[in-house]
Amino acid sequence: MKRQLAMSLLSMTILTSNAFAAQAVPLVSGGVGESERSMIGQNEQSYSTKLVYTGEGGMYLSDVRVIIKDAKGNEVVNSVTEGPILLIDLKPGKYSVESATEGFTKK
Repeated sequence: MKRQLAMSLLSMTILTSNAFAAQAVPLVSGGVGESERSMIGQNEQSYSTKLVYTGEGGMYLSDVRVIIKDAKGNEVVNSVTEGPILLIDLKPGKYSVESATEGFTKK
C-alpha cells in the first residue's frame, strides 16, 4: 500500500510502502535527463519512498538538502540530491522531511 503527500514549496511527493530497510538507509538520487530518469524508474520498485523535487513552473530541482527524521526525532537521512528524484528504502512508519534549496526550506 502506498501513501502520498504533496507539499507546495518544492512540490515534493512521498510514496511509502511496507518494504523494510536495513539500519543504514539505502538511497539513490538523480534523474537529470531522460536516460537517467528512465534508469531510476527501472529501479523504483526496490525502494519504499520516492521524493521528486520541482520548483516554480514545474522545473526540476537538484542540489536539494534533504533531512528525514523518524517519529522519535532520529535522523535517518541527511543527503543532497544529485537530481530531482530521490529514492529511499525507509521502514514503514511516520517521518518528518525537511528539504532546503536556494535559501528556501520546507518541513
